[in-house]
Parts: sequence; C-alpha cells; structure tokens
Amino acid sequence: MANRIFDSDKEFRKFLKEKKLEELGEGSEAKVYLSNADGLVYKPLSFAKKNNVITMEDISVSSFAFPIDLFLIKNSIVGYTSEYIYPDLFAKEEPVTRLRLAKLNLVKLQKALEVFKKDTDILTKEHIEIDDLFSNLIFTGDRLVAIDTLSYRRRVDNVKENNDDSVRYAIQELFNYWLQFLNMERIENKNLDDYFAELENVQRRLRKDYTNFIRIKSFLF
Repeated sequence: MANRIFDSDKEFRKFLKEKKLEELGEGSEAKVYLSNADGLVYKPLSFAKKNNVITMEDISVSSFAFPIDLFLIKNSIVGYTSEYIYPDLFAKEEPVTRLRLAKLNLVKLQKALEVFKKDTDILTKEHIEIDDLFSNLIFTGDRLVAIDTLSYRRRVDNVKENNDDSVRYAIQELFNYWLQFLNMERIENKNLDDYFAELENVQRRLRKDYTNFIRIKSFLF
C-alpha cells in the first residue's frame, strides 16, 4: 500500500484529472472511477475521513475489497483505490425479472458463499466488524466480494454474532428484495442452507413457467 499526501483539494482533483479515469457510477461512499492504466477503482470521497481505516495492508482476503492506496490531505482521507470487481449479478440498477432470478447459478453462488464465510471468519478472528453488507455485496458469477469497507471497525464484543448475522441477512434480503419486486412471497428462514433449498424450489417453478410460456408462444406464432 502507498499513501499519497496532497497539499490541497485542488491538487488532489488535478491528480485525478490527469489519470483520465472512466466514471463507473456512484456507490454508497462516493462516485466510482476506473483507471485503465492500472485496472484499479478510484474513489474520491464526498467527505473527509480520519486516517483510521482498515486496508489491504492490515488484512488481505479475496472476499473483501479493502482500500489499497489512500489519498490524504493533511491527516484526513479524501479518496482511495481498491480492486475492480466485475460483473455484478446482484446489480440493483439492472431490471429484476423472473428470468433473471431463474437463470442465476445458485450452485456457484453457494460455493462462493463458502469462501466468503471463511474470509469472514478471518475478519472475526482479527476483531473486524462488517458493516452495511447488504448494500455492498457483489456476485461476479464465481466470487462474492464486499466493497465500500471504509466503515469497518475493530471491536472486542459480539463481532462473530454481528458478522454471521450480516452475511445471512445480506444474502436473504437480496433475494427477498427480488421476490417482493416480482410480487412473490418472501422466504422467511434464518438457516441459509434451508433458505437456498426453498430458493431452488422457486427457481424450478420459474423455469417450468418459462418453458411452458415458450411452448405456448411457439404454438401460437
């Protein structure tokens, strides 16, 4: 990790401009830009933050995109770089459709979730508490990765309980959001294995409905 210190916001903005960054959108912390030169995401913050964040230098796990480089003005963080995670099959800006839910590979998701849970256990042993996972969890098709980790903190008490609950809640509520959007019944089950079993049943029904629709459409037209 390399910290870069700037004398002023003007100098920092000039640095970003010279990078010729491509805007990707806006996350929970700031606008997000991609550098085609180094392949990293650049996040200039809309607020200054004290220099006490957890970075890749502190702990390196593949499931959490902690900051790599920090940009500072005096003792405050004004931006950082992190790994570029793409694509995002959970992307909320994409239309939620029955076909999208039916096509999502739950086997790969569960394999990725096992890796994610092991990395979560590493964070727990380091007393690092996960925060706002529901809004910042990406599934690439092979990996589950948490982004926007600036609010993660070291704590002594209840870290395991918080982290385990955060993972369960994020996964379940992501899919319950889809189900509610599609006017389908939420799945209320606190056990993730049972939750996925019920979700697989939902997928089977959706695939059957879609197959029947294609057959009827072919017959009519």
